[in-house]
Order: sequence, then C-alpha cells, then structure tokens
Amino acid sequence: MKQTMSAAALTCLLALLSCAQQPQKVLESASGSSLDSNGAVSRHSLDFRLSTPAGPLTNRDLFNEIYFQGDTVCFSFLLAKEPKSETIKVEFINLSDGGAFPAERVDITDNRIHGFSLAGTLLEQFCGVSPALAAKITEGSEIPCSARLKVSDGSILITETVECSFRILLNPSPSR
Repeated sequence: MKQTMSAAALTCLLALLSCAQQPQKVLESASGSSLDSNGAVSRHSLDFRLSTPAGPLTNRDLFNEIYFQGDTVCFSFLLAKEPKSETIKVEFINLSDGGAFPAERVDITDNRIHGFSLAGTLLEQFCGVSPALAAKITEGSEIPCSARLKVSDGSILITETVECSFRILLNPSPSR
C-alpha cells in the first residue's frame, strides 16, 4: 500500500512539474468579425455590408459611414498557458505596404488573447481618405490585412500571425 501511494504521489509530482515547465506556444489562431464571451471567434466572415445613403457620397462620407457602422476585425490566439499582460503586443499589418498599427482592444481570458480594431479605423490607418481606397471599397475588393501577436516568455519571443483580410460590400439604399 505504501509503495502504491508513493508511486501515485511521484506521478502527481512529475505531472505538476511538467505542466510548470511547459513552454509557451500558440495552439490556435483565428480571425473573424465577432467574438464569444470567452474570446473565441464566433463569426468567421470578414465581409461587411454597408448600406450607402442615396445621392452623391464623398470619400470622407464613405469612410465615416464605415467607421460609425462599428464593424470589427477580430483576432483570437489560444496559448499553451496564461500569459502576463505586460508581455503581449498585437498589431494589425497592412499587407500592401507592411505598415503595423496597434490593435484597438486586447484582452486576456485565461490562456486566450483576443481583441479587435474597427474596420473603419484600419481603413483610415492603412490608406487615409484616399480615392484609391474608395475605389477598392466600391468595387468590393479585399483589403489585405493580418493580425500579429508577439508574446514573450522569459527570454523567448513567440510570434504568430493570422490572416484577416476584409471587404466592404456596398448595398445601395433605395431612393426615397
């Protein structure tokens, strides 16, 4: 009986030590337009629909409509163990020119890092109010984008990227 208890205690001790020594790594990554209460992506589509007002629309009006609609480009990274918040950095990358912009919101739920930026904010950061961007939007073209996570675990820097290119699809409003 004593040997059985000692073997069981030793097994538990080894299991605890192996968990404590587990290296940090990204187990899963995803992008989408909505997160559930645990920070997992609940809607994977990154096609956003926008009803445009009838009549002429300036580029500034178009960008304001997109921004105030409040659509979000979300990310979620599941890690092997819970990270410390001061070791985390998430950026959205403009795949057209490599520009990087901090995510507007980053949260930690257990061992999941999740958050978002507004689609309108990303459009403004990527291109400003440019006629070329307005043309891409009115054509329904994809806006090339990714979310990049950097998390340090001691002396090790872990980097993971998830593709999150998105499109704005215009639905003309009926004339009044």
